[in-house]
Amino acid sequence: MKIPEEARAALAACFSRSDGELVFSVNGLDVTERRPRSFDLTYDLTVTRKGHDPERWEVTLCWDDKSQADLFETDGRDPERVRMLAFVVQSLIQEWWDTKARNRQSAKMGRQIH
Repeated sequence: MKIPEEARAALAACFSRSDGELVFSVNGLDVTERRPRSFDLTYDLTVTRKGHDPERWEVTLCWDDKSQADLFETDGRDPERVRMLAFVVQSLIQEWWDTKARNRQSAKMGRQIH
């Protein structure tokens, strides 16, 4: 699915945890509309932790928040809303990373790529 360039750029930007110990490099992003105004965001990530070899992961987030669905569909939206969307998605990815080893639901969202 083709999403507006502004949203794609914000969602595909690399980011790190606030302490700098963990960096998420976005290699690719695929957005699939599951049903009207609900999307799957599938990330190809390289996760780098200090003192560890980089790991490559594929992670899928289900996006069902209808209040922000327009950001996936239409150009020219408020840049602040786009930044907030990216922040929320990045927070969800960090939460997935932190819980994937002990939460079955989180574990199902991603798989390591060798």
